[in-house]
Amino acid sequence: MKLAYLIKRSVLYILVLASLLMIPVSVRAASISGNSRTAPWQERDCSIDLMLVLDSSNSITPEDYEKMKTFTHDLVDRFMLGPNDANIGIIQFSSSVRLEIGLSDNAEDIAASIDNMEQLFQNTNITGAIHLAQQQFEAGRSGIRKVMIVMTDGLHNVGPGPIPEAEAIRGEGARTRTTILGLAVGNIDLNELIGVAGGEHRVIQAPDYDGLQQVLSLLHDYSCAVDINGDAGRPTPAPDAVTPVGVATTPTPPADASEIVFVSDRTGSPQLYIMNGDGTNTHQLTYNSVDPGSPSWSPDGTHIAFETRMGGTFEIFTIRADGSDLTQITSNDVNDLGPSWSPDGSKIAFHAGTENNFNIYVVNVDGTDRRQITFDSGAVTRSAAWASDSQHIVYFSDASGGREIYVTNIATLETQQLTANTVFDGMPDWSHTTGRIVFTSTRDSATAELYTMNADGSGVFRLTNDSAEDTNPVWSDDGFRIAFESNQAGNYDIWAINADGSGLQQLTPDLTNEWSPDWIGETIVLSRTSSGSRSGGGSSVALMPIISDAIPPKAALEPGTRGAPGGESLANSLQAGEINDNDTFDVYLQYRSAYHTQIRTLVHHVDVSERYIIGVTNAEGLPIIGADVQIATEDGDVVNLRTSASGEAYFFPLAYDGFRYAGGYQVEVTKNGVTATTEITREDTNAYYDVTLEVPTSTGPTQLDVLFLLDTTGSMADEIDALRENILSISGQLDALPGNLDIRYGLVIYRDRGDVYVVQNYDFFSSVADFQRTLNGVSANGGADYQESVNQAMHEAVQNVNWRGGDAVQLLILLADAPPHLDYPTDYDYAQEMVIAAQEGIKIHTVASSGLDEQGEYIFRQMSHFTDGNFVFITYNGAPERHSGADGSVAGSENTYTVQFLDTLIVNLIKTELEALKITR
Repeated sequence: MKLAYLIKRSVLYILVLASLLMIPVSVRAASISGNSRTAPWQERDCSIDLMLVLDSSNSITPEDYEKMKTFTHDLVDRFMLGPNDANIGIIQFSSSVRLEIGLSDNAEDIAASIDNMEQLFQNTNITGAIHLAQQQFEAGRSGIRKVMIVMTDGLHNVGPGPIPEAEAIRGEGARTRTTILGLAVGNIDLNELIGVAGGEHRVIQAPDYDGLQQVLSLLHDYSCAVDINGDAGRPTPAPDAVTPVGVATTPTPPADASEIVFVSDRTGSPQLYIMNGDGTNTHQLTYNSVDPGSPSWSPDGTHIAFETRMGGTFEIFTIRADGSDLTQITSNDVNDLGPSWSPDGSKIAFHAGTENNFNIYVVNVDGTDRRQITFDSGAVTRSAAWASDSQHIVYFSDASGGREIYVTNIATLETQQLTANTVFDGMPDWSHTTGRIVFTSTRDSATAELYTMNADGSGVFRLTNDSAEDTNPVWSDDGFRIAFESNQAGNYDIWAINADGSGLQQLTPDLTNEWSPDWIGETIVLSRTSSGSRSGGGSSVALMPIISDAIPPKAALEPGTRGAPGGESLANSLQAGEINDNDTFDVYLQYRSAYHTQIRTLVHHVDVSERYIIGVTNAEGLPIIGADVQIATEDGDVVNLRTSASGEAYFFPLAYDGFRYAGGYQVEVTKNGVTATTEITREDTNAYYDVTLEVPTSTGPTQLDVLFLLDTTGSMADEIDALRENILSISGQLDALPGNLDIRYGLVIYRDRGDVYVVQNYDFFSSVADFQRTLNGVSANGGADYQESVNQAMHEAVQNVNWRGGDAVQLLILLADAPPHLDYPTDYDYAQEMVIAAQEGIKIHTVASSGLDEQGEYIFRQMSHFTDGNFVFITYNGAPERHSGADGSVAGSENTYTVQFLDTLIVNLIKTELEALKITR
């Protein structure tokens, strides 16, 4: 549709509406000063109750969320507030629904509520939000027009659909009749929002969050035009999904460094093309291939496997991503089709056969060892995709009569059927991060739609709901986005959608056909930038939720009842083992991979598969503590780290935005005004870089800050008693060490929301006696459910205590028996806190007490590994204690460990730091 026509249509609508309402058409702006907002042109004849219902889901970037808050301020400013004028309330929704402020005529209160809003970062529960908003109307003024503005950038995906709920409150039989206006942001399917609002004329579409400013007058004018019976009794020509004046019709996608390879016939014959994950920077890859198809990236992103016709049959070839080095992999008298590269890079799976009989095969990437995996006679078995273990393949087949999805172990050929329908289920792809399978199905409609499910076939979730054919879905590396082919725009194009069904985006808006996408790299990730880092250069960390079943709740326990076998006190007998996952880095990566493929409970994924260690020493070979390490890409992305007592800083580039695709990194190390540089080449993804800094060794006292972060819920009574009884022993052993030590002990305690307190911060004590007296006053109680407020506690311990920084050795010791709540709609984030700790040179040692489950173990090890700390676990009779007293290996069979008494182990952790600093030798 031409932009000139859109402008003409929008202007015409506004003029007609203005004439009906006798509203002067002019450009009007509100003056904003701090929280004081005035708009002298506001109409007084707009007596309505208005609920603003705002999407706060994880498909919205933090930057766009701030734009939404600004828009909300500006929209409120357009109404005259007062007892006889407009009253406005605000609701946020994600998976949960939250009332920010009920109907109010107090401008300052409403403005403060908007300022204090924090993003919920979950899925999309439009139904719950509408229900809560209607409750506010029913409790509001009688005889007043009720208007609800529902703003969203995606589709509802939590619980029952919103249209029946909306119809009930719009209808004549409603106790309080409400008019619903829909505000769609971005290129989303409007059908659901039209159903919620009750017609296209009640839906306005802004192409992106910047475009929201252009619809302010439109929303105000239409809201004020509603009569007491909804808008049924008054002719109000509302926008037909209007794109407002001056707003571009194509949404501006966020920056995306990932790449998609696909097939297009845009030059007249099919060829391979590559584009960025946001649809930009498209370039042609092949020029002379005959009917190329089904491209598949190698796991390192350097090569692409694809099918192409050689003579009368199709064969598998590979080509470099720059278009060079075309290599034939298979050569047979049957068709070899649909290649899929294994995650370990060693094999290619494909389907092969003739006419109506195809089976799955695998072959080495050099073309050797071709092996048949399925043996379905007279069936079409095709579309193989790999699990992250490179041992299992998912595919679909009509061997049972219908088109169903199966999984086979390529070593044992053991097969499991995942779906069983009379309809089409096919074209699966397996996420290597979340373990979810995306597939195409006709189970709910005549056309093919996209669904996801768990690896065992459970937890099916519908992604698309339209009249088009949505097929060939593939995951992005991070599990956030799915690319697919669809004819939603008429011809076939490449589209993308978030894993929660939001964020639908057309990537190839050409008039030709595009199909068969495959995605490499991470896409638009949920990232947050800390403003609390004392170094002032906060950086963002990519966070990814792992889709999983809920963890069963932990039984409520009386203080001190859980712990040692037989119920005896642990205070004098606690023993513990320890491991350092950086010392066995390859083993740790195997553990992480097994967790994500076998357990898959909710954690925040931070990619640490690539690691560099920068070791800083002086001319005498002694480590330099407290050196500032700045690591930068050629594009200007920067991470700031600080060396620990060992003189080392651990850098995990894939954990930071902007670092994944850089060819190398520039490293600048500074201490006391002296600077040295080096360069990381990324040729070895686990390398050590020595940097010599010409600064003298410090001769003053060695400053040591040790902060204990304690879970003080009821099940931790024994561990708190043990620490209370052993703190003097710990202090005495440290005082006996050689060297001039200046030691402070700190304490932060926490429980959970709903308990007497959530977090209490006692900061650091210069006297161990003062620390002991405070610790003696700590009791264990509360915490009826399993997870606790670890996120908020970590934030308090990392950012809100007075760490000395500089040349101080800084150790945080977390003693707990439960993982964090990851289901609170607003909370801090343990993964962000561990990143900040690494920036500040704070090592996190985690002590896993009795009953910690797999999720807790993963998160505790994650925090310790990222900061080069140790993971410690309480043992009984030499065996780790876990799962409410059951014997089992917390660390898993992949690690060995030495059992020590807890006080000795804590002392040894500290001694290790001091020995690295050479003060005890």
